[in-house]
Amino acid sequence: MSFADFAGTAPPMAAGRSVPVTSASKSSGGVLDKLCSKLEQFQRQVTEVKRQAATVSSSLDVQQDLEDRIKYACLIQDEITKLMPQLPRTAAGDVGRRKLLKDFDAISSQLEKVVQQVANAQMRHVHNLEAEAAASSGTLHASMNGQVIEFKQLDNEIAHNEALIEERAKDIDRIQQSVVQVNEIFRDLAVIVGEQQNAINDAHTHVEDSLAQTQLGLTEVKKAAASQSSCVLM
Repeated sequence: MSFADFAGTAPPMAAGRSVPVTSASKSSGGVLDKLCSKLEQFQRQVTEVKRQAATVSSSLDVQQDLEDRIKYACLIQDEITKLMPQLPRTAAGDVGRRKLLKDFDAISSQLEKVVQQVANAQMRHVHNLEAEAAASSGTLHASMNGQVIEFKQLDNEIAHNEALIEERAKDIDRIQQSVVQVNEIFRDLAVIVGEQQNAINDAHTHVEDSLAQTQLGLTEVKKAAASQSSCVLM
């Protein structure tokens, strides 16, 4: 299944089960609209990953489909990370940015948690296969015409399946590390945005203080001018 198929087959977000996503504002421009669309798409994919991860299956095809869907969710996550710095630096943009950061962090945390669950499940499956192989004698016996015939088990097939599942587990582990790294980067971005907002607030306060001082100075100048006029008349 391709990434385009994932985009078209993901279920709509269920009410009350997903993180509310910021609505696009016409005044904020195309970047905010695109971010909102990507965030909704990200939520849908994470919801589908959670649904599939909750269904235990030893089928390699099912596991591969789940892994591909996780990769697609990570791709959308990366696109959002790259789009976020492009938001316009306006008062409205800062409000939208903070809301998007909050929603994105919540959805990313969901993805990080479910990827951890999938990785743990894959490793448990690998350990179970290893235990079964170790407990087996490596041979099968059957009776035919009063004689015991020994059949060698299909060790190669068992080893092949073990290798495939172990590789899946390693892939999931790599994805998990990528998800954690993206989340850390985005949380750092959230801190930077917060610091920038504080700097903007400090600048606004400074401007307001300067304006107040200027107005006070003008008042004093007017008083002085009025006083001088009175002295001249006298």
